[in-house]
This record gives sequence, structure tokens and C-alpha cells, in this order.
Amino acid sequence: MPVKNITGMRSGKLVAVQPCGFIMRNDGRRNALWRCKCDCGNITTASSVEITHQRKKSCGCSRRKQKIFITEG
Repeated sequence: MPVKNITGMRSGKLVAVQPCGFIMRNDGRRNALWRCKCDCGNITTASSVEITHQRKKSCGCSRRKQKIFITEG
């Protein structure tokens, strides 16, 4: 079965760049893995399902940049 072309599709901060492999599901089917570029400049991988259903939205940079503010009072 050919890979559905989702090049250029955006999911949050990620943009699908090129297919880079497959991941096997428990039911024996496979999902395409895509190399994605994040708006922060990092490269990460995500499955086609994570991209098309907006389940993965960044490389993790959003979690790393969270700041904790402590207020007194």
C-alpha cells in the first residue's frame, strides 16, 4: 500500500517534511513515520496518524520552555 503524501501538512508547530519509515501497530497494520520540522528548528519524527489527527503538535519544545512563576501573598 503506498504512503499517503502529507508533505507540508501542519500539526501545531510541526510540518511534515518526508516519510522516513514505518511503525507496526498491534493489529498488524503499519503507519508511516514522517520526519517533521518544528517551528523552533528541531527535527523530530511522528506517525502519519499523529500528524493528521493533530495528536503531536511539537518536538517537545513547548514543555521545555514552560516557566514557573511563584507569587507571594
